[in-house]
Amino acid sequence: MKKSLPSPANYSVYFGGELFDLKHLAGNALLAESIYTQSRGKYRCHLPQDFELRGLDPQVIRDQDIIALLDSDLAIFNFDGTELDSGTVIEFMIAKFADIPAVLLRTDLRAAGDQGDATKDPWNLMASFYPRTEVVRAASLIDYRVR
Repeated sequence: MKKSLPSPANYSVYFGGELFDLKHLAGNALLAESIYTQSRGKYRCHLPQDFELRGLDPQVIRDQDIIALLDSDLAIFNFDGTELDSGTVIEFMIAKFADIPAVLLRTDLRAAGDQGDATKDPWNLMASFYPRTEVVRAASLIDYRVR
């Protein structure tokens, strides 16, 4: 069943990505703030780092993340690294099974995966070719150095 998008006034966006160090946490927060600002409040990202409580039982944390994802209109998944974060990939698959539109964001310059062509996705092919999914590649180091 396709999840219809609400009125263009406001969309809730689940932000899936690693939460293991300050670089991930700060990068997630800065990107979410930029999306909100650039969209003039139309897109509001919900960061798991803002609602996960690390002292909770692991199953409770997982369940909270899945509920937040399923309650969202759209989702962004950070697909950086030579190996994708397994939790992020699982969240992406849940989004696809629930037919939630998704953006796969890649800011990592490194190539990985098994698709064998520089024009293809630089990760395992099992995470590619899904409907209502857009891939955004931003060459972060190159963009940073140009400024």
